[in-house]
Amino acid sequence: QLDASSLDEVSALAAVHTLELCELRLRDVSALGTVHTLRIFGAPLVREVSALARVHSLELCNLPLVEDVSALATVRSLSLVSLPALADVSALGAVRRLRLQELPLVCDVSRLGSVHELDLCRLPLLEEVSALRTVHRLRLRSLPAVEDLSALGTVHTLDLWALPRVLDVSALGTVNSLRLGSLGVQVDPTTLSTVQCLRIAPPEKRASTRSKRSFYV
Repeated sequence: QLDASSLDEVSALAAVHTLELCELRLRDVSALGTVHTLRIFGAPLVREVSALARVHSLELCNLPLVEDVSALATVRSLSLVSLPALADVSALGAVRRLRLQELPLVCDVSRLGSVHELDLCRLPLLEEVSALRTVHRLRLRSLPAVEDLSALGTVHTLDLWALPRVLDVSALGTVNSLRLGSLGVQVDPTTLSTVQCLRIAPPEKRASTRSKRSFYV
């Protein structure tokens, strides 16, 4: 882990297996495409990330200029957090583990149904999630515009939290593992009696203390 605020260039780090850079002031990160596990937290000058397509596990957080992530479809595990200029994530359907968080322009996830593990959090424009019925493990958190979950009964593991417009979860009885909390309706457990593993958490006990870097537990 490095405070990269004083780095002039990063080519010497290309052979590192796992690398975490904080407050990177450089514009060019293309030399880091050979790193196995790469985390960049804070890179206000970086606009181009296509050279990172060969990274195995990639986490990008607080990169305000990044608009195009289509080349990152080859990354196996990808986390994109706080990329305010990013609007199109349609090319990421081939990523195995994907987290999208705090992306204010993203409104369409219809092409992400092939993702194995998908975590969507704080996407204020997202309304439609029916195309995610084929995701194996799906986490939906703090999505104020999502209302209809009726198509998600085929998801194996489903985690729902802070979905204020969701009023009906009766169609989720075929989910194998279901965790609920802070929905727009008080859930009656008897309507979900066919769920193999059911957890319903009251809001006061579900407040998360995990860092935004955490994926699935």
